[in-house]
Amino acid sequence: MNTEKERLWRIRIWLQLPKKLVPAKPPRKNGEPPQQLKWVDIYPESSLFRSKEFTVDFKRSEQLKGIESNYMLQCFVKGNSPMSAWQSIDEKIESILDVLSFTLQISMRRVYFEALDLSPPLVLKGERESLVGNEPPSIQKNTASHQIGDKWSIGINPKLIALKLDKRVEAALRWYSKGLTSEATVDKFAFFWIALESLSMPVKSPQQVFFKCQKCDHEIQKCPKCSYSTEHFPDAKERLKELVVSKLKKPLDLFERLWKARNMMFHGRTRLSSQEVKALLDTTYELRLLTMEALKLRMGLCENEPPVLITPTAIMMPGQPVLTVRRKLTKGDIKSFLRSKPSLKNLLV
Repeated sequence: MNTEKERLWRIRIWLQLPKKLVPAKPPRKNGEPPQQLKWVDIYPESSLFRSKEFTVDFKRSEQLKGIESNYMLQCFVKGNSPMSAWQSIDEKIESILDVLSFTLQISMRRVYFEALDLSPPLVLKGERESLVGNEPPSIQKNTASHQIGDKWSIGINPKLIALKLDKRVEAALRWYSKGLTSEATVDKFAFFWIALESLSMPVKSPQQVFFKCQKCDHEIQKCPKCSYSTEHFPDAKERLKELVVSKLKKPLDLFERLWKARNMMFHGRTRLSSQEVKALLDTTYELRLLTMEALKLRMGLCENEPPVLITPTAIMMPGQPVLTVRRKLTKGDIKSFLRSKPSLKNLLV
């Protein structure tokens, strides 16, 4: 049984939000443009959430050396450790960030994170435990990164540059590029999937097909009861199965695994367990390789032509790295506690 006394933690997430360019001085009477301009913050500070368990405020950020930030979320919450305090509110914070992003119609770019012990009594320059990182740990959008230790294709294939590509291949390449660029695993999966689905669309007008038995793949041309024809245009699953299993010669269980992950991602799952996150890393990498092969097939490239990746040796990075340190309290730390103290009555009991 954990008998460690709960402490009060101040959790801050530093954000980098857009600024507005305005004249540094009032415009001249003769109508000439201003000689000096300046960037100003445009979003008002606001108290976002209050409960008996924790508080959340949207504030202009306190500057940190080497960190470019103009706003931050500031939370006070109790917990036995900085990580347990954070984990007790991380779902609510993620929801708040999503609402802010939707309300302001901007990306909530997170640039720094700290959970600092501010349990009273506070003494200037007194040492306190702190959890720091460039990102809040384990927010679902950035579940983990998947760094590949294999040899990337470093040569440019002249044949690729000279190819005249149809619009579907161009679209697939754009989505594939977004998948390579994205930092979030869930985003990578979505972008690679869109690219693969684009490639499953037929080059010419689609031909109607008959339903097939799910077990033995036997073609069923008519309903055994009413003799109605089962002829139809293939749906997305049938097109993808044809591409993956028939054209790319991949095992059926790979396709079924990818389709299951696709349904989990696109049909209502809001959060993933740690086991699902780990599995998604591997599945996303498999999807990436499969989409690369489909692109090469559609562009008429041989299997051994670049780009070629060697057998993958993936390095799992469990979410964003954070570090537990001890640091001295500053005047700013104590002031932030005193300013927030009226709203912390329930937490200070």
